[in-house]
Amino acid sequence: MTSRSNWNNTAFLKDTLTKYLIYRCELDSETESPRCVLATDPSAALDINGNCISPSDSPCSSGTCERTSNCYWLDPVSGQPRERRYTDDEASAASISLYTVNDSSTYLWSFPRKSGYNLDREVKVAIYIFLFTVLLVLVSLAMVHFGDNGITTSVDGFTSKAIHGLTSTQEYLGVVSAPIVAMGNFSAKARTHSQRLYEQHHSWTEHGPTGLEGSMQDFYAIYKGGIGIAGTASEFNASVAAVNSSIGPMVSEISGALETLQVSLVHKKASVDGALQLANNKLAELNTSLTGFYNNIEYIETTMKDYSEHRRITLLVLTIVVLTCSALGVLAVFTYWTSVAWDDVLIQGMNATWFLGSAVCLITIPLAGLTTFLALFINDSCVMVDFGTANFEPIMGSSAAAPIQACFGETGLISSALNLSSALGYRREFEDNVDYLQQVDMTARFTALSDSLGEVNEKVRRITTSSTFHTLLSQFNESTNLASGSQYDSEVKTYCPFDVPMVLSSLYSFDEPWRIARLNGKTGDSSWRSADDYGFISYDRQGSETAAEYVQRLFNIGGRCTGGPDSDLPQLCQQGWTMNVMPVSSSPPEFCTGGGGCEYPCATIVSSIMRNYTFISDTVNLQERMVSDLGVESCPSNHSCPTQQMKDAGRTETLTATLEALEANATESTSALISARFKEDGVANMLNATRSLLCNENCNFVVEKFSDAKEGWCWNVLASTVQTSAGLWALSIFVWIQAALGALLTVRLRGKSRKDLVEEEEEDFDDEEEGGGGMDDDFDLYS
Repeated sequence: MTSRSNWNNTAFLKDTLTKYLIYRCELDSETESPRCVLATDPSAALDINGNCISPSDSPCSSGTCERTSNCYWLDPVSGQPRERRYTDDEASAASISLYTVNDSSTYLWSFPRKSGYNLDREVKVAIYIFLFTVLLVLVSLAMVHFGDNGITTSVDGFTSKAIHGLTSTQEYLGVVSAPIVAMGNFSAKARTHSQRLYEQHHSWTEHGPTGLEGSMQDFYAIYKGGIGIAGTASEFNASVAAVNSSIGPMVSEISGALETLQVSLVHKKASVDGALQLANNKLAELNTSLTGFYNNIEYIETTMKDYSEHRRITLLVLTIVVLTCSALGVLAVFTYWTSVAWDDVLIQGMNATWFLGSAVCLITIPLAGLTTFLALFINDSCVMVDFGTANFEPIMGSSAAAPIQACFGETGLISSALNLSSALGYRREFEDNVDYLQQVDMTARFTALSDSLGEVNEKVRRITTSSTFHTLLSQFNESTNLASGSQYDSEVKTYCPFDVPMVLSSLYSFDEPWRIARLNGKTGDSSWRSADDYGFISYDRQGSETAAEYVQRLFNIGGRCTGGPDSDLPQLCQQGWTMNVMPVSSSPPEFCTGGGGCEYPCATIVSSIMRNYTFISDTVNLQERMVSDLGVESCPSNHSCPTQQMKDAGRTETLTATLEALEANATESTSALISARFKEDGVANMLNATRSLLCNENCNFVVEKFSDAKEGWCWNVLASTVQTSAGLWALSIFVWIQAALGALLTVRLRGKSRKDLVEEEEEDFDDEEEGGGGMDDDFDLYS
């Protein structure tokens, strides 16, 4: 309330001063209003090149320039209309306002006054005024007593609130400083912990989801045809998408958490330690400043307590004297209505009234002035406090002022005052990463992806279990075992006596057909001859021949001759007879290897066998390789896992193994990060200290404590001081009036009975009616 009143007074004075300046300028308008002066005049407005500044509305002729700013004009601006400091309406309003104030003051001073009583003649009126003055003296004395008691109480309240506020603020600084010191102590261990986490867990995140995704893309590129045959393109593409949508975010959070710790605690080591040290120094300097304020408040409290007894004694003596004066004066004026012998004795007390009253005035007037000065000092100190809270730096210094300024400005103690935002910003980011990892069901996501690969594997397995594929296998098996089949007639079976079923219920040995032959009891040589050398074909593997080479050799049956030795067949077919390789009387004609008359009735069947075998072998091999690279099942004995094609693409593990390794790494890293956040270790201790500091960032209570103390000083103490000052001034005035009336009544009542006074008053009244002066010209008032 006081501050607002001061502001209003300041605004009124400022407004009045402004109007006065406008009024003065208008009086000098003949010299101030002209805009143009000689270019050589010192008041000419020139630019840096010495040229005249020309507003757009300049009336100045050649050789003259616009004048510089004065009370009438603002500085000219080139190319723009020149502006005045005030308008004509403002000038008229200023003149009217000032004349109104002047006329009102003159009227009040010249207000006609009605003739009053002549107190040296109207004794009764003087007595009544004296008694009323005594009442006012008592009221003023009560004001002084209540004001003094209010000063004592309000000062005690102010010092109590101020000390409590300072103590609370210093305790708060201790609470804020403790985690900063703790962070400084924990920073080295937290840095080592962060470095270890980064080294142990970050490398796999660089290629974790991308590595799995790349392996799956390579798998798709290699086995695109097989995926199409298996009809599992949608499942496989869903698995690839799941890596990005399900696994990728988890790995990103893990990588982000590790990067956050590495950058914030390791790479920014110097800046973090420097920020913590600077913040701690600011808090220490602020604490020192508050200790100085605390000592000052204690000094005020001690001083007020020391002087409180002196004030009480002074007021007690003053009260006794004033009451004595008033009591003696009241007893004296009662003699106006009595005519007893000892009236003159009581009237002598009036001498003490005016004498002691005069002495009291000599004491109370300086005291009133002193308390007025004290009230003004308190009021000014409150105004200074308002300025001080807007900028504490001149009072405390820049370092100490920053934290307390943040509390008053609500700009954030951590960010704006202590400059720890960059040093502590990692906490929220790291905790968000860990919170995400805690909330996500990592096992479920990896299981879903693993199940998806399992579905792909199951469909790949169905390639060789489909009815179409088994029909093809049956046809192939009957072609290689014509002797037992029913697909061909007896003549074909005679010419093509194949008796080796090449397909078993299990395809594990399809790439080793010689084993199938042995399992079917086929050993030694076949019953048909080779088209290469007329010899019977061995069922055993020859050297290191491949499966395809083995089947090609086994079913490479020769042709048949269509005539005997006396026919006109080509020489080549006849050679078979002359070499006695075949019986002469054989029927049907025996085998041949070519030439005229050599026919190949099994050529179509052999071609079908080789074509179907190649397709079946390739399909089975494709299936086995896909299963090997998927890694869902145990690795087939006749394949490496991964296959050579995947190795050539740079992959060293199957898709399932890559997924399992990724899951293991993600699980281990997540566990390590959660442990780093919550367990008592380097990073956890650093985070706890940071959290503790951030939880105590709100220091609005400091402002509340300050406001309470300010209210006690600027309202309670000031109001009590003003009341005491007003009481002393009133006491001084009314005691002085009481003393003056006492001096008057001492003379008028001395040696006079009530009757004498009445008669004298009637005589005086008669004298006045006759034009007399009333009292003798030589009457001595104080004789």
